[in-house]
Amino acid sequence: MSEPLERSADPGTVDADNPWPGLAAFREADHDHFHGREAETQEILRLVLRERLTVLFGLSGLGKTSLLRAGLFPHLRQENVLPVYIRLDFSDAQGGLSPAAQVRREIRREAAAAGIETPAWEEAETLWESLHRQGSELWSPRNRIVTPLLVFDQFEEIFTLGRRDAATAQAAEAFLTELADLCEGAPPAGLRARLEADPAAARAFSFTRHPYKILLSLREDFLPELEGLRDRIRSIVHNRYRLQRMNGTNALCVITRAGGHLVEEDVPGRIVDFVAGRAGDDASDGLEIEPALLSVVCRELNHKRRAQGLPRITAALVQGNRDEILSGLYERSVGDLGAEVRSFIEERLLTRSGFRDSVALENAVELPGVTRAALDTLTDRRLLRIEDHGGMQRLELTHDVLTGVIRKSRDLRRQSEARGREEAARREAERKLRRSRLALGA
Repeated sequence: MSEPLERSADPGTVDADNPWPGLAAFREADHDHFHGREAETQEILRLVLRERLTVLFGLSGLGKTSLLRAGLFPHLRQENVLPVYIRLDFSDAQGGLSPAAQVRREIRREAAAAGIETPAWEEAETLWESLHRQGSELWSPRNRIVTPLLVFDQFEEIFTLGRRDAATAQAAEAFLTELADLCEGAPPAGLRARLEADPAAARAFSFTRHPYKILLSLREDFLPELEGLRDRIRSIVHNRYRLQRMNGTNALCVITRAGGHLVEEDVPGRIVDFVAGRAGDDASDGLEIEPALLSVVCRELNHKRRAQGLPRITAALVQGNRDEILSGLYERSVGDLGAEVRSFIEERLLTRSGFRDSVALENAVELPGVTRAALDTLTDRRLLRIEDHGGMQRLELTHDVLTGVIRKSRDLRRQSEARGREEAARREAERKLRRSRLALGA
């Protein structure tokens, strides 16, 4: 096998003394600390190498970005595939870089980091034209043809941020047309019209070679929107992979392989039980673990260990800080989003007795002070997730393990509000009494 392609200089997010990133995603530089998703990595690699288009989907909180960057990308480089990470910025759609221009920019950036020279693409041309021009191949420093893989992460944003206003929606729609041409390998309509007028110009393009690959990664609740593109991208229903929750055995690997030297021998199973919301049994494949929550708990425990100067995370540290860990996560998640959002979570996503409840997404955004942007922020922070129930998108807390601290916050907030009402009533009564006395004195 040839030497792998170079990657961009990225310091990563973790190290040996702090090997869990919490709510942040693993980066490619964190590859040696990324564990528990080996089988998924190999399967997605197989799919990518097999077809031009691959679709990765899964619920929020399952670590799709980490899987791509820290799991898949290093293996791609071994196969002479250049991973180009792209998260489209729709704030550039008005007066800034178009989505297609952003794609070209990211290809240039990743190619330069790998020592690859890119062709002099014309910004006015479509992506199909840029990538199908004769002589547009990418060559590695070892004189081997390199295949760029365009990885569109959080692709669901084209259906949300990409539709926030008319101008942005127009730019997003134009890009979807370009993307469809790339996925299907079909010359754009504008180019076909030009070639009909000037057939000799066809010699500038390769129509049978497609020297690129595409991967779309998105949240599972946006699959209906993605499949709405099926008329334009027929291949979108093939070569797909559904990422699922991690089992208990792999969750143990996340703890022991990345940070076993930081955890006492009997503690990893306790941590997995804690995250799974159960106690007393050994971790097993029957468990379903959300990697994001596992990473948060491990990181918070490790911060506590370091703050106390302990060599390892102890069982007492896990048991003694369960509420503190989750309470801190909750407060950091909602602290900057306003009282209405906190009230929505505590009053609508918990039952009266403190169990998880769900609310239709379309109803949630009608409530005062509850915006789709705030709900997306809470989803990104792994506090909430969106599930599809019979065609209806519903919001719910990520995990039952969060209900205790949220119920406690609700009780404290209600008590504070009750005291506030009592104090306001007392002041109003005193004001009326003073006015009554003044009237009698007159």
